[in-house]
Amino acid sequence: MTVQTLIAALGVLFLASTVRSALGFGMGMVAMPLLGFLIDVKEATPTLVLLAMGMSILIMGRDWRQADWKALRSLIVGSIVGIPLGVFLLAKAPQEPIVKGLACVVILFALFRLLWRRPLPIRPNLGWDLGLSFLSGSLGAAFGIGGPPIIAYASLRDWDPPTFRATLHGLSLATGAFSLAGHGAAGLWTADVLRLAAYGVPAMLLGLILGRRLNRVLDQAKFRAVVYVVLLILGVLLLVT
Repeated sequence: MTVQTLIAALGVLFLASTVRSALGFGMGMVAMPLLGFLIDVKEATPTLVLLAMGMSILIMGRDWRQADWKALRSLIVGSIVGIPLGVFLLAKAPQEPIVKGLACVVILFALFRLLWRRPLPIRPNLGWDLGLSFLSGSLGAAFGIGGPPIIAYASLRDWDPPTFRATLHGLSLATGAFSLAGHGAAGLWTADVLRLAAYGVPAMLLGLILGRRLNRVLDQAKFRAVVYVVLLILGVLLLVT
């Protein structure tokens, strides 16, 4: 990796970390389309999972009381069950059709929620918990983009921004360890991955600090609007890259 490529990758990791710290999601969705121009997806995915897990440890060490633990338990179970499928997809399956299909779903969902402000007739229950978290675990382990299904799920709940953020980070912390183990078993840990992750720690920490400050200035209505706008942008990025 050249110095120019490394600097560009660190800039991407800083931007992605800021978004994830502020909203509780988005690190993979921001970083993967951009890192795809710089490094191989099989290097980018385990690097992102490692840095995301580190961020979640720091955030949950301080904000664990704000998480919705009842919902979090079922979300963790569904995500962990989905991780082996994701590791298999990363090692064996073509990335493009899966990512493009996900992008279309994300765009349609974000547009619908931006244009239709009334409450949806769907309410989260155990089935939604397990189904969407299974999909999220699979996509997260495969391509580092497990956020959209869980964000869609979380947007159906009446969580305030701190609860939204803490719950998603709690899920990331629990599933990150399993994803990392799966990546190791699949032979995806390399010297380049470990080196980039080490270089990325300062960028992640700076993003964490900036994102926390941004999170504090958003009330619930603004927070939800930002969530859907970011989802729309990320969906378009996934579709066109």
